[in-house]
Amino acid sequence: MAIEFLLSVIASSAGTAALLSGAALLFRKQISHWLSKDLERLKNQYAKDLEAYRVSLIAETERIKAHQEVKKAGALLVIERKYKALMELHDSVEGVAADLFSTASMKGVAKTTRYADATQERLKRIANAHSAARPFLTDAESVALTSLKKSVVQCYGIILGRTSFPAEQAEQDAMLEEFGRKEFAVLSSTTAKINEMAKA
Repeated sequence: MAIEFLLSVIASSAGTAALLSGAALLFRKQISHWLSKDLERLKNQYAKDLEAYRVSLIAETERIKAHQEVKKAGALLVIERKYKALMELHDSVEGVAADLFSTASMKGVAKTTRYADATQERLKRIANAHSAARPFLTDAESVALTSLKKSVVQCYGIILGRTSFPAEQAEQDAMLEEFGRKEFAVLSSTTAKINEMAKA
């Protein structure tokens, strides 16, 4: 009987073990199924989130690129305007001292309306160039240009006969030297700015 009891306990233990083993296998498969469903759901959610983030990054990159292009276009426009204004200023001032001084030093009838008109046009050209270049000039450069324009006006007055040309050679030389110095100051600062732009 003891053996039978022992055999029945072993048999029932083996049955229980088999049953528990089967239940564990089923439970493990069910848990694996639940976990794989959760994992799949999380993968899908992360994929959607990642795609949304990627799209937002692309949109932000495009926005930044567009903003940079606008800034670049604006900067190029300003640079082009600056270059054009400085070149016009340089061209309008170059040689003005010698041209106007030689015209102002003419005697008598040689100073006709043609010279007066040409001088007036030159003065207008310098004034217009000064206006266009003013945003790109320092205060000192603007003052130097204004001083040069005053010398042009002085020569214009001589050409029109409103004022007289200096009689003494020393006064003439001093007038030409001052006029030339003013022209040189404007030309050298303008040329320096143009060269600086060319290097950039």
